Amino acid sequence: MFETPERKVRTANLDLFTIAECAAILNVSRKLVSAWIHHGELPAIKLGSGQRLVRVRKTDLEAFIERNRIAAIADAHDPADASY
Repeated sequence: MFETPERKVRTANLDLFTIAECAAILNVSRKLVSAWIHHGELPAIKLGSGQRLVRVRKTDLEAFIERNRIAAIADAHDPADASY
């Protein structure tokens, strides 16, 4: 947390990642992360005068990982695919 004379600002909700950082965290290409953002699967924020700077909030990346982890587990344990 950093402080200004007027107030204290909590930065935990402001942790932002670049597309390259998201790609490195997920071990995928930047192009794939961009596609997820473009298709609305991974929420992102556009910043700057031309809104060319794209950032992903840490909380959104964590939620994206959780959504996909659960889906992968559910697919892996699909009773319809079980061969007994």
